[in-house]
Amino acid sequence: MTNTTESALHTAVCQAVSLLNVAPEVARCKEGREARDILRQALANYADAFMDEPAPEAERVAVARKHQRASQSDSPIGYLTRFKSQVEDAEKCFPGEDHDHLWSYTHGTKKMEHFAAFPDLEVVPVYATPKSAKGLTVQADADGVWLAFAASTGRHALLHVERIADSHGGIVSKALRDWATDVTKAPPAA
Repeated sequence: MTNTTESALHTAVCQAVSLLNVAPEVARCKEGREARDILRQALANYADAFMDEPAPEAERVAVARKHQRASQSDSPIGYLTRFKSQVEDAEKCFPGEDHDHLWSYTHGTKKMEHFAAFPDLEVVPVYATPKSAKGLTVQADADGVWLAFAASTGRHALLHVERIADSHGGIVSKALRDWATDVTKAPPAA
């Protein structure tokens, strides 16, 4: 395989994993999770093989710059939409249940602002990489996991992750609780 073909394949797999990571449908579908895991394992194997071979300095610098640019991006890669009226109808039929299945993902941002003008439509931008966490720290103690916010104005806020999980249902609640458990786990011994 040529370097160009290999690079294109690597880029395609990275984009596929990124999309699978943000698609709510994948989280609920066993086959979707398996596809994501297979692609992630292929990326890990590729990275291991790549790391075993010495790379020219110019190539290492180019790859580092590319990943640095990607991690600094604050631009959305797409957006999620759902109709508020559908959520209200679903809540009437199935009160207290998770209605994340009503979200629809669109890649690209061409029409995002147009859709945001519709009063019945919720629009949430999706980012490929997490936005900057400036002023946010995570604290774990005997009472649980806390998110500590410090604004440039000097104001501070402290939110308990378990209380946030209680205020949401379904996959959001489960993901927050799983994350809080991961935060409190002791790091593996070296």
